[in-house]
This record gives sequence, structure tokens and C-alpha cells, in this order.
Amino acid sequence: MTIGKIGAPSAGAKHFVLDGKHKQYDAYIDIVEYFTGQWGIDCRYREIGTSGKWVWLLAPQIIENQLGNESSADEALSQAIKLINEEIKTVFGGEVKPIPESGIERLEWIVTNGLKVENNVISIAVNG
Repeated sequence: MTIGKIGAPSAGAKHFVLDGKHKQYDAYIDIVEYFTGQWGIDCRYREIGTSGKWVWLLAPQIIENQLGNESSADEALSQAIKLINEEIKTVFGGEVKPIPESGIERLEWIVTNGLKVENNVISIAVNG
């Protein structure tokens, strides 16, 4: 994975879709380096279909001494993700639109939200 730069996703950033009250937003989480031994788990978003500036949501910091072993590194990332999830809920609300049951709307939802790629194999990851 490439360490990103503040304000734009790196090639390794994880992109996902956030449901707002009236719109959907393209979002990403990326690792950015602030200083030697200090990183942020940077989360930003913008309206789908736009090419404007990414809006900062939150970037919890992780410092090198939190990464000493597998357990502490996983815990540091889990805590950062927890903070990001809390901020997403505050900004966008906690309700998520249900998965459409049929039609082109279902296909659009699956392509946007329900595809998983592992070992260069695409699969549908929908529970419902």
C-alpha cells in the first residue's frame, strides 16, 4: 500500500459509498504520514459524480509506539475506525438505505456497495 498525501486518495485508499439524507457520497479511508512515526487514518468524501475537492471528515492519529505488535496495531486501527464511524453517524445519520429488492436499482446498489475483490476474483457480497 502506498502512503497517501493529505487531501487526495493514494492508489491504495479504500473507497466506499456513504448515504446522505438526499445524496450519496464517494468516500475513502487512507493512511497519511504527518511526521516521521506519526500517521493519520484520513477519511474524506465528496458528492458522487463530482470532481471537486475532497471534504475532510476525520483523521485519527496513530503513532509508532502503538504499532509494536499485531495486537496493538490492530487495536490502534480499530480505535481509529471507531472514531470515524462515530463521525460518519454524526454527519450523515445512522440510518442506511435498504438494499433494493429488484430491478436496475438492485444492480446499481450491488455494483456500488456489494462487490468484493480478493485474490483478483470479484464476488458479490450481499447478505439480503
